[in-house]
Amino acid sequence: MINVAVIEDEKESVEGAFDYANLVLFNKALKISYFPTSQKFFVNNDASNYDYIFVDIDLKNTSLLNGVEVIERLRLLSPELLKKIIVLTADQKVKERLDFKGMTEIPILYKPIHYRELDLFVKA
Repeated sequence: MINVAVIEDEKESVEGAFDYANLVLFNKALKISYFPTSQKFFVNNDASNYDYIFVDIDLKNTSLLNGVEVIERLRLLSPELLKKIIVLTADQKVKERLDFKGMTEIPILYKPIHYRELDLFVKA
């Protein structure tokens, strides 16, 4: 089983792609957990339990942390967690923001996402 965390305030915008990819590309090998806010992810949750952590950069105001801050917190917990992170965004300029923060190696998946794109990031 491949454990996947998706920190995304607009779950409906990505859920279909993840579910379909899980069925068609991964033979239901993905265990996907969705978190609408940063606090839902960090409360009683061990980030190291996930194989992949998809982070929406632009979390809504209901989230205590935005996506960049989530990534920074994960880096503080363990720099190794950065290898598990994939950014979700519709912002074409997010690479510049990540580079400025020294997060140059984090892959970016641009929304709207297609289920086939997940195969480029998630390895079974």
